[in-house]
Amino acid sequence: KLWYQRRVRDLNIARELEKTLAKKSEQRKQRLEQERLEQEEQGEGTEGTIGPFEAILGSKTEHVRKFMTSVREYDVQHRPTFIDTLSENETIEATLSWCFKDTAHPVSTAMGNAQFNFYQRIVLLNKKLYMASTQEEKEALIPGIQAEVEAITGDVSEFVSNLCRVLFSLYCNNEESWIVPQTKLSDQFYKPFLAQLLETYNFLNQEDMVVFRRYIAEHGQVEIQNFPNIKQKYHLGEAPYQAAIECLLALTETCSPLTKFRLLISFGETIMNCIKDFYLQSGHSEEEANEVSCLGADDLMPISIYIVTRAARPELVSELQFLNDVSHEDDLTGQEGYCLATVQSTFANIIGRERESQNSSSAL
Repeated sequence: KLWYQRRVRDLNIARELEKTLAKKSEQRKQRLEQERLEQEEQGEGTEGTIGPFEAILGSKTEHVRKFMTSVREYDVQHRPTFIDTLSENETIEATLSWCFKDTAHPVSTAMGNAQFNFYQRIVLLNKKLYMASTQEEKEALIPGIQAEVEAITGDVSEFVSNLCRVLFSLYCNNEESWIVPQTKLSDQFYKPFLAQLLETYNFLNQEDMVVFRRYIAEHGQVEIQNFPNIKQKYHLGEAPYQAAIECLLALTETCSPLTKFRLLISFGETIMNCIKDFYLQSGHSEEEANEVSCLGADDLMPISIYIVTRAARPELVSELQFLNDVSHEDDLTGQEGYCLATVQSTFANIIGRERESQNSSSAL
């Protein structure tokens, strides 16, 4: 009954959000139509006119150039004067905040149209799942839904990357300031539709999540001393690696992929810091603490398995898959990609071993 009440509540929230986004989208369409009519009256014509969302996603030079021109023209007329009194970094930050909040700004319009587009596509997928009454019907939907999720995340990745480059060209003066539009966009863009997208991922990953839940039920309260392959020097007394567990749990509390990647990088660093701090507090020297906290892959994996088990969040499987799908290949070749692959490997290790264990039990 409680599960049903929560599902009804979530559906009601989704419907309200859908109505709000639809209303905003309709307002933007009306404004764009009004602009089109004004252009037509001025003799500019409408041939080849496309919306800002399509201009950014398509990334054709002439369309992007027109979009950037519209941004500059809007900025000249409407940009708050106080922004010009700020320092360079503060100016970029304030300008982007204004662009996102001003619903009439071309950047805000492009983002809003994109968010509504992706939200509608995701909700349509989830409606198909709700309408499937049997497990067989749901399983038959998997290939099509998987293909559509890949298409959606591909478009999301392309749109965000293209818009980030446009914002950098418009508002940034040096390479060091690249992180500002990247961070602001990552923080703002995914909020309206990420929960629904993760729900779709949960459906696609449901078999792995069931296996992981079964593993948690059996091993979730096991003490670290009884976990295999963790050397005694890494047991660390009572409630070990709590900071690393909290770092992993924080992945589910943010909508920003950039923040999620930072947490993944911090996850590995936090494990080593937990070890170092424990040995420093135990009276060892800095050199000794640094040496013992320098982990190889053979030591890191079993410790990570313990932490993932203690975190007890099956939905992290979907969170990690989302990060993998929404990232460009170049983003996955550096530290972010290595940390993502490490945590994904931890889940794969647990799920693989649990399946083997179940198969062995079934054979007996």
